[in-house]
Amino acid sequence: MSCVVDGSSVSMPDTPLNQKAYPQPSGQAKGCGFPIAKIGALFSLATGAAVATVINVLNTHDIKLARQIYQLLNPGDVLLGDCAFCSYADMFFIQSYACDAVFRLSQTRKSEVKCGKRKQLNSYDRIEVWLKPKTRAYWFVTRGRGSTSQKFNPTDYQILPS
Repeated sequence: MSCVVDGSSVSMPDTPLNQKAYPQPSGQAKGCGFPIAKIGALFSLATGAAVATVINVLNTHDIKLARQIYQLLNPGDVLLGDCAFCSYADMFFIQSYACDAVFRLSQTRKSEVKCGKRKQLNSYDRIEVWLKPKTRAYWFVTRGRGSTSQKFNPTDYQILPS
């Protein structure tokens, strides 16, 4: 199955329970506005149906929500997402489920063509080598999925507008 992962925010009815669980943004005056939550969702690319959703407070990043959804992927799935999901650790986790991912390259990842870390296949496609980060993020635990290798070779495809 091919899936799309993304995040968004939703406002909710102004009830005491919602206000306690999902407080209003700090910039809003008390009693003005509605509680807002951050949601992450996995959608079927074939049908558009929501396969899974997770919810958290507004200041939660999309990637934190997506990491709760990765466990629902099945071997052979292809995950589509924006550049927020394109990190070494997330590519590792997705591949540990025997899945593939198509993400836009983050603007923070610099091109390494001149350093010999990227091999040009043709004018549109290239293979890039991502070196394992020197330090591991506090949340990065392999959870029995083996250790990460010292390098990672995603294939980088450029899609041109028609």
